[in-house]
This record gives sequence, C-alpha cells and structure tokens, in this order.
Amino acid sequence: MSQHAYKRLSVNSAQGRLYILWAFILLVFLIFPYFTESGSTGIFGCKFHQLTGLSCPTCGMSRSLYELTQFNLLGSLKMHLFGPIIYLLATFLFFKLFLEIISGRSLTIGMSSRFIKISIISLGIAWVVYWLVRMAMEIILA
Repeated sequence: MSQHAYKRLSVNSAQGRLYILWAFILLVFLIFPYFTESGSTGIFGCKFHQLTGLSCPTCGMSRSLYELTQFNLLGSLKMHLFGPIIYLLATFLFFKLFLEIISGRSLTIGMSSRFIKISIISLGIAWVVYWLVRMAMEIILA
C-alpha cells in the first residue's frame, strides 16, 4: 500500500458518526452569527465578566463573528482579534469534514502533525497573551 493511499471512511462507523457530529457542531458555529443581533453577547452572557468586571478570554467573540459575517473585518478585529482566525479555521474544518463524509475518504492537508501541534500551541499561547493584555488595559484604563 502506498503512503498516499486514502483510508475509507464509512458514515455508518463510529468514526463516521463522529465526523458527522463535528461537522454539525461546526455548521452551527458558522451560522450562529447570522442569527444574532449587533451588540449581542450570546445566549448566556459572560459570567466571568459579571463576577470580575474584566473580559474573559472569549469576551467579544460573538460580536466579532457577527461583524465578520457583515463583512466588517476591522469591526470584527476590534471586538476580538481571534474572531476572524477562529471563523476561518472553523470554515476550513467544516469543508474538510464535509468532503470526507461525502467522499468516504480521510483527506490529508499536507502538513506534518508536528507543525499542526506547534500551530495549535502557538495559537493558544497567543490567545492567552492577548487576553492578559486586554485585562491589563482594562485595569489601567479603569
């Protein structure tokens, strides 16, 4: 079997059902901003902000996604720097899963697992640094 052979994916298998579940979750995430109003803070409100008065790591994400779906990239970035990045990643993952479900094959994206792990860790670290800077600015400006 060659290195480039594709694994078969059956939608009736546990893995296939898991792919369908993840695709559905991503689809809900991608269409959620279209059903929110400008300035909405989501379904539950931010408990961290209610308790501390400071922004949580995702404060502004719903509004950022809403602005992005209205084609207001600058407004989206002002609400949360990672909103557009997360939306693009979710879009990519949704279409990858969708194609895998339809074709019945696991598709590779041509990146090593090490590169993907380093990218995820780097994104997480950058997100935490962004959150800490936001909180520091809120404290300084308060």
